[in-house]
Amino acid sequence: DQASQSAITLPAENTK
Repeated sequence: DQASQSAITLPAENTK
């Protein structure tokens, strides 16, 4: 779960 969220939160910040 933590690894999945990290992979989801990282891309989201990258698109900012």
